[in-house]
Amino acid sequence: MADSNFFEIGFDHRTYSKAKIRKFVADAISKSANLDRKMHDRILSVVDELCSNALNHGSREGDEVKLAATIGSREIEITVDDKGTGVHPKTADEIRRIVAEKRKAGPLANKTKRGRGLPWIVTNWMDKVEFIDLLGGGIRVQVVKYL
Repeated sequence: MADSNFFEIGFDHRTYSKAKIRKFVADAISKSANLDRKMHDRILSVVDELCSNALNHGSREGDEVKLAATIGSREIEITVDDKGTGVHPKTADEIRRIVAEKRKAGPLANKTKRGRGLPWIVTNWMDKVEFIDLLGGGIRVQVVKYL
């Protein structure tokens, strides 16, 4: 992205703080993009979801998760990388299949408290969502919001 700013932070189960990550992203956005409050808050919610998933599903205690944001005049790109060492690791294809199945079933089909973030929050509020297998293990979730 031409004329963009790049921000990156790493954290693990011990150092993760939702409030600190939100502040990091909010500060990065406010320095680099002019968003209305609704879009600003939606991007923070997407970041919460991606970081939470990486910690709870894609990593074991002690593994570092990386959050990166590239903020330009025309788009915001956010990536979250995990190590793929969680209790039930998944490939990018498996995650795509699960998200597609949940979207096909509809939001009311999910009767549990969990499992709505990727299929409903992230995919509805971002313009592009990709799941990428990382060399050496792990998943990168890359989302883009066009401005």
